[in-house]
Amino acid sequence: MLRNSEFTVPNAYQYNQSRTWRWILSHVLRYWHFALIALVSYVVGWIVFAQARVVIGQAVEVMLSPDSGALLNIALLVFILLATDGICMLLGALMAENVAVRFETDARQELYISLLGKSKTFHDRQRVGDIMARATDDTQQLSNMIVPGSTLLLEVILGFIVPIAFIASINAELVIVPIFFVVAYIVAVRVYLRKLNPAVKGQREHYGKMNAGLEETI
Repeated sequence: MLRNSEFTVPNAYQYNQSRTWRWILSHVLRYWHFALIALVSYVVGWIVFAQARVVIGQAVEVMLSPDSGALLNIALLVFILLATDGICMLLGALMAENVAVRFETDARQELYISLLGKSKTFHDRQRVGDIMARATDDTQQLSNMIVPGSTLLLEVILGFIVPIAFIASINAELVIVPIFFVVAYIVAVRVYLRKLNPAVKGQREHYGKMNAGLEETI
């Protein structure tokens, strides 16, 4: 903890370090307004995107009738919905990128403050290259965890929930097949991640050792 450090930085922001997920959440919630705007933007974007598909289906029915005025109105409505979808997705991406960059910067600053409080004995026992790898590449991975990691995960979740909700509003029986697909998808992803996690962990450890050796050799 910073309060037990040999040196301290006054007015340093305190993060919750009791658990990994709490630490991540405390970083993200520091910029909760950006995160909230991003979440709302993605939700609204997916809803209007799905609604545009419903309206396009209505346009097909109108095309069978000679009412050209109704078709024009539907075309304008589709344009407005898709334009809104594009604006919402752009706004959500910008806000998420803002959170990601600030998360990376704050985590790097938190690491520097922690290193400042360590004793000389601690630093004598550490490899400079390994610390540099933690301060550069590892903190960059935190940014990648938000964008594209968390944003992609959010879009996948919304990509399942919103269309299924619209399908259920049309006919509940049509939801059976998509639900089976979602369950199969979740099982497949969990099996894949179980195999992938050891490889990723080994790759990160190998990168730290390689970078440490390179810095010391140079």
